[in-house]
Formats: sequence, C-alpha cells, structure tokens
Amino acid sequence: MLLGFLLSYGAIVLTMVAAGTVLPLPEEIVLLSLGYAASAKAVHLGPTLAALILGALIGDNLLFGIARHGGKYAEWLYALLLSSKAGKIARKEDTYPALYIVVGRFIIGIRTLGPLVAAHQGVSWVRFAFWDAVAVSIYVPVIFFLGFHFHHSILAFIDDVRTAKHFIFAVLILLIAVYVTWIWRSAWLKTKK
Repeated sequence: MLLGFLLSYGAIVLTMVAAGTVLPLPEEIVLLSLGYAASAKAVHLGPTLAALILGALIGDNLLFGIARHGGKYAEWLYALLLSSKAGKIARKEDTYPALYIVVGRFIIGIRTLGPLVAAHQGVSWVRFAFWDAVAVSIYVPVIFFLGFHFHHSILAFIDDVRTAKHFIFAVLILLIAVYVTWIWRSAWLKTKK
C-alpha cells in the first residue's frame, strides 16, 4: 500500500519535472487534469498538490542548473529564447530577473525560459530558488484548483458535446451536400457554354 502510494505520487512529481523540462506537454494540462481527478476523488488532494509543487520546483531548478553550467543544450535553449518574441522581453528584463521569474511563470511559453534568463543574468541559485518558490506556490495551486472547482462544469461540457455531436454531424453532411451540388452545378454550367 505504501509502495503504491509513493510510486503514484512519485510519478506525478516526475510528470511535472518532465513537463517543465523535456516533454512538450504544457503543465496546465497536468495541473487541470489532476485537479479534476482530485475533485472526482481519484487522487488525494493534499499529496497530489504537494507532488505537483515539488515537481515544478525540481523541474525549474534542473533547468536553472543546466543553464548555469552551460553546455550545448543550454546554449541551444538560450539561442532559441533570444530568437523568439519572448527574447525581446528577456533582454529588457536585465535589471529585474525576479520579476521575469515570477511573472513569466504565469505566461505559457515563457515559463520554462525564466530559469534560462536567470542563469544567464548571473542570478544566484538561492535567489532563483526563492523567487521560483514564490511563483510556483501561487501558480500551481491556482491552476490545480481551477480543475478541481470546474469538475462538474467539465462533465456538463462533455455531456453537451455528446448531445451536440449529432447536430454537428448533420451540419457537416449538409455542408458536404451543398459543396457537391455547387461543384456539380459549376461543371454542368461549363458544359452548357
């Protein structure tokens, strides 16, 4: 029982670490899904939230460490950052790296770049860890509890989609029929000329 508990919440930590570093999986999907699962009593609320926060912190600190110690992966990520629209913001935030770490956490696509910017600006690990903990302790619970709170809304939305699928299918058939009729009519008019 204890081993299963540790493995399942360990998997949540690893998923959050991977979502923040190597997987092209937005953290929001993980957070909202597990909030939904906690609302449905599929996972325990407290341990799940703790595992999510721990995974986010580990992932951010891992990226910070990689960026700080350099290497081809870190340089590639930083070059990618500077070539993006977010790179313009990153270059302007030289005097406020803490602001970039905290605010960047809430912006999809920039979140994972906060550790890179902080490392390249020479922020100490202690300072980065503090500001990252501030951002994660706000961000993760907010998104998690959105999934938790809207559990019933998500179920109602799924029911609405099930009901609407017949209507959508009928509209699709009608649009195909109109298109085929238009093509047929255009071809028929061309033969008349």
